Amino acid sequence: MTFYDKYYLESSKQFNLSAFEEIRVDLDLVIIYGVVRDSFNDRFIDRAKITLLNIRRNWITAITHTNSKGQYLIYNLLPDKYVLYARHYNYMIARAASLRIDNSEHVQNNLYLTLDKYQNYEIQDIQMTNQEGMYLFPHVVPGRYVIKAKLYNGTEVQETIELTE
Repeated sequence: MTFYDKYYLESSKQFNLSAFEEIRVDLDLVIIYGVVRDSFNDRFIDRAKITLLNIRRNWITAITHTNSKGQYLIYNLLPDKYVLYARHYNYMIARAASLRIDNSEHVQNNLYLTLDKYQNYEIQDIQMTNQEGMYLFPHVVPGRYVIKAKLYNGTEVQETIELTE
């Protein structure tokens, strides 16, 4: 119970205010923050999806994404029990972190993701061939790519290539 300006505030307390009275409430809100990194090379993971679940209420409390430095921030949370996990399309889902958070805590929780060797590939670009059957993918960074094509006769073709610098 917290005392503010002659009122005791509780979750079930009701009271009347006159027209010129005011009330101030400090909810002792919680902040969760951290960094998401690659478990193999310790690099920051940009655009990882961070999901926070409230265990007691069984609902998603917050969803956010990491910035270019792998950082995330979730704020204005009530003290409670939560599960936090990260996901990125190139990685396996991070092991969930169970958090019990008390009033006014600032909780740092760093997460590590492991590259998924058997991932479902994300579509990077879609191209149409020209009249000679040629296509071009500009601005491709080094990495492993799967190229899929469907020919006019309905045949599907797939090839995996590795681009190096």
